[in-house]
Amino acid sequence: MSKVAVFAGHGTSQNGSWDSGCVYGKYTEAALVAKIAASCVQYLKASGVDVVTDAPANKINMVKQVARSNSESVKLHVAFHCDYSKAPAGTIPLYTSARGCRLAKLMNKYVLKYSSLTTRGVAKRTDLYELNATDAPAVIFEVGSIKQDLKTMLKEYDAIGFGAAIGILEYLGVESRPKQYKLLAALDAVEHKVISQHYKYKNSANLNKKTINCAEYISWGLRKIGILAKGHSIWLGKLMHGSGTSDIKKHCKVSHPNKKWNSCDLKIGDVVGFQWGNSKVHTMALLRFSGGYPVWATCGSSDIKAKNLSRRRTKYEKLPIKTLIRMK
Repeated sequence: MSKVAVFAGHGTSQNGSWDSGCVYGKYTEAALVAKIAASCVQYLKASGVDVVTDAPANKINMVKQVARSNSESVKLHVAFHCDYSKAPAGTIPLYTSARGCRLAKLMNKYVLKYSSLTTRGVAKRTDLYELNATDAPAVIFEVGSIKQDLKTMLKEYDAIGFGAAIGILEYLGVESRPKQYKLLAALDAVEHKVISQHYKYKNSANLNKKTINCAEYISWGLRKIGILAKGHSIWLGKLMHGSGTSDIKKHCKVSHPNKKWNSCDLKIGDVVGFQWGNSKVHTMALLRFSGGYPVWATCGSSDIKAKNLSRRRTKYEKLPIKTLIRMK
């Protein structure tokens, strides 16, 4: 089993007092990056990685973090930070070794894929204790400016942690096993067929040339990763319907927030249902964020064109999410 260290920056100083890191209004670096680090740890553990961490408590100072990484012979060391308020927007992962550079680039690649963050590139630094004192390849992942990227860190902390975890897993050569990742990978793998051939996925998972159905598309993905049993499907609106209802309740958390997307604390891979009027419903899954907005995996009569499929759907940003399914 691979063992890695993932820490949140600041939080505790060497004398044991509180270390907020940089501050902007009521927001502190220590609190913001603790949630990102905790998300990253969650997805790494889901893939079988042994993680040395202090997230989300953030109660081990930097010197002790490095000492713990070295004493436990981890394969890599990552610390999440964010830059001060006058810094420009964008990630800037820091490294000092060649292997640290590779890790920084992989983490940055997937953070940019799944979140709305921009980047200032990766940067080599030879003057930082945490990069020099670790035995393992190390990265200080500067998530962005506490002012310029604040909204993104608050709304997309899970997407940032998710992307960082996928980059770490690729560096380690470990298969990504989070159910959220497998769902998105399954939907991505067949998207081009849906676009080019206007296929609908039947319960048997065979392709037939019929009108695309949003619920069946998402249900196919959920069957592919073992959440739904063969032949079962769900569709979502104010309620959850279909033969897969009992399957979902065994493997997922179901809620009915009746709130717009930006008040629902959305996470990567969430399946959501919208309903307006008495009969119009739509089922989608969150692929990633782009420009501060959700990008969905979806297909339906209004999504048949390539420009609409698996893209930002502005219509639904104005509607409340009636049902939200989150994989455990």
